[in-house]
Amino acid sequence: MTLEARPTHVRGAAHYSCTGTDPALRWGTSVIQGSGLVGCLSNNASAVEDITWNTGEHSKVVYGMPDTVAVAGQTVAPAPGKVIAGRYKGRSVLSPGIQLSASPLECASRTGVELISGPETLTVP
Repeated sequence: MTLEARPTHVRGAAHYSCTGTDPALRWGTSVIQGSGLVGCLSNNASAVEDITWNTGEHSKVVYGMPDTVAVAGQTVAPAPGKVIAGRYKGRSVLSPGIQLSASPLECASRTGVELISGPETLTVP
């Protein structure tokens, strides 16, 4: 990410610990990929997350993130989404998280910030 938003491909991974009404569902791992106009001051991207649950089931979630304000690559986003396949199909989800850059001053560099990370939550109401 640089100061000016530009077309960017994003990818990431997550590990979720589960709490809820189904005691068999204990954890999930995921891979997320997306693209859009991403910069250190704003983020307008969409993404697809493929989740594999400890039960062997899968979920595919689509996120459409409206223009989100970011400060020097630091983002707190509600990330609303919808499960389009697998377990929880048809349900809306929230995946709030705090994604931080270890080097926010890199926003002003030619290459920009290449990695952000932080805690993530997946809520399926």
